[in-house]
Amino acid sequence: MGTVLEYENKWFPLDNAAKLYPAILGPKHSCVFRLSMNMSQKVNRAFLQQAVEDLKPRFPTMYVRLRRGLFWNYYEYNERMPKVREESPYMNAHIDTHANNGYHFTVFYYNNRITLETFHSLCDGTGALAFIKAIAYRYLELLGNDLSPDGLVLTMHEKPSPAEMEDSFLKCFTGSPTDRGEVKRAYRLRGTRISAMGGYGAINGKADVASVLAAAKKHGASLTQYLAAALAYAVYVSDPATRRSKDPINVCVPVNMRRYHGSQTLRNFSLFFHTSIPCKNLELTFEDILSLVKGQFAFEIKKEKLQGYLNANVAAEKNIALRLCPLPIKVLALRMTNYMFGSLLSTVTLSNLGDVQLPESMKPHVRDFDFNLSVGNQLTHGVGVATCNNRLTVSILRSIYETEFERCFFSFLASEGVTLEVQSNLREEYDF
Repeated sequence: MGTVLEYENKWFPLDNAAKLYPAILGPKHSCVFRLSMNMSQKVNRAFLQQAVEDLKPRFPTMYVRLRRGLFWNYYEYNERMPKVREESPYMNAHIDTHANNGYHFTVFYYNNRITLETFHSLCDGTGALAFIKAIAYRYLELLGNDLSPDGLVLTMHEKPSPAEMEDSFLKCFTGSPTDRGEVKRAYRLRGTRISAMGGYGAINGKADVASVLAAAKKHGASLTQYLAAALAYAVYVSDPATRRSKDPINVCVPVNMRRYHGSQTLRNFSLFFHTSIPCKNLELTFEDILSLVKGQFAFEIKKEKLQGYLNANVAAEKNIALRLCPLPIKVLALRMTNYMFGSLLSTVTLSNLGDVQLPESMKPHVRDFDFNLSVGNQLTHGVGVATCNNRLTVSILRSIYETEFERCFFSFLASEGVTLEVQSNLREEYDF
């Protein structure tokens, strides 16, 4: 089956969000995020490798390699095959493209777990979710299972559509007005840095989703509002220095723009906003913080407001002076922009992937789902949330050893009546 890329010169430009990540990639920031599907049986490497190879024609925007142009980076079709690997202990590490046949994603396996680690320039969480669901579905087919996609999984028997490959930022750009929003520099959690070679610390909390939803409903909040407030509260109670700092606790919350524009793209199409909690000389309760969070959600998550953010991002890309600059100048500009409008503004990032919907025939083969965000030198904590088979997982990845913030967060959920199973990669027990 021929791919769309084969019909269109086998290359395409990076989308608006994707342009940032090659510029800010560095020793302390891999720009890699991770999705893991925990299966009911131990994973067979040979069948998983075959599944990844079978899906190459179906996902042309994933099976590519990054090329450096005069004015912008671009992706081109990768003739080689990706290799499935046994999982490394170093989560969300830099992807060595030379050792990875040029690919910016890696599929791993470990016991009963299938993991996809992806460089953020390829796609956002929604695009990666569609890809790993397709991999797991094809893998289960190869094992001899009788499955039906039920419209919930992209299969190798379908042709990729142009809508899946579009740059929805450019398509949905309306010109003016533009709006970047005003966000104050964020308070930072401090601690002993895990060395670049030491990987990251990871703690997962797993619970019945109904119990967490009940806790949120008790406070009149959505799940994401509730968790954002709980994270801010955990920062506040775990670190007394917040009361002395003029910098607020800022929780960065990505927003899936597909829901506002009906986009089907498998590339990046997310924006973000910040909830901001001032703490200096204040005694705050969880209810105080949640009230602020709910008000800021209501203000920020409006199509008109988000459209202003989208327009601001695309307008910068369309600026004629920037367009004519050679790539090295653009890289410097993007790094500065990220520093001023990205890493300095966030205490913690919270991304809720939502309910991972699976076909009924696939559900018995899947236990639950993990979602780990990227962290770095400035942003020390990333929190990914996903629900699958009525089981909610909150995954906290960190670049420091100390875990008081995580202890306060999960202790708060427990105090709210949520029964938790907490898992760790034991990074906090290492000597340093």
